[in-house]
Amino acid sequence: VYVSFFEILTKSLLPLPDKYHGLTDVDKRYRQRYIDMIANPEVADVFRTRAKVVSEIRKTMESFGFIEVETPVLQGEAGGAEARPFITHHNSLQRDLYLRIATELHLKRMLVGGLEKVYEIGRIFRNEGISTRHNPEFTTIEMYEAYSDYESMMNLAEEIVTRCAMATTGKLKIDYQGTEISLERPWRRETMHRLVEEATGVDFNSFGDVESAKNAAKGLLGFKTESSENTSLQACSSVGHVLNETAF
Repeated sequence: VYVSFFEILTKSLLPLPDKYHGLTDVDKRYRQRYIDMIANPEVADVFRTRAKVVSEIRKTMESFGFIEVETPVLQGEAGGAEARPFITHHNSLQRDLYLRIATELHLKRMLVGGLEKVYEIGRIFRNEGISTRHNPEFTTIEMYEAYSDYESMMNLAEEIVTRCAMATTGKLKIDYQGTEISLERPWRRETMHRLVEEATGVDFNSFGDVESAKNAAKGLLGFKTESSENTSLQACSSVGHVLNETAF
């Protein structure tokens, strides 16, 4: 190459990752997404797919008559879910405030105010650890509908997922890590009791007291009576709580 003239527009303080190996440092990939996208172009496809999903969710919710609202991120009470909040200080009010751990409470107040179908796609913050699979700041969607029940929410969940699948893949049978998953409706609907019984052979509906349920759960989970691992199990105050510990 014979160069007659060149002008440096800006200097590169740090070289890009080499093209052969790409960006392999996991910590750098998550902390500097822009470098990850330069070194691994397929990463940007994840963000494009996510944008399509969010757009399709909004279209679906609007088609069912829901109104999208924005509720406060800074709240006077850390309510709506069980989680440790981030705490900040408001100088003008001279009081501590919490970054929201859920959008739930304010959305329910919207129902009280007369908006019968509301939803929010919003950031929430939970001050409980961090890893590549657990970010303390993440996005959720919550929706609330007056005069409705869990059956209506089941129908809405099916509608959202199937529409998003069609918008992003064009089909209702998708491959996930080598396993084909069919999203065709209707989906199977079962209670947690039934699914636990199916997996373990134990019907927790048959227990009349919580201690019997705990003893059965210990056998399923392989806990010894003196084991420290069963502390959460021992703290269960109902058969339902024991069922929850067994399921998860």
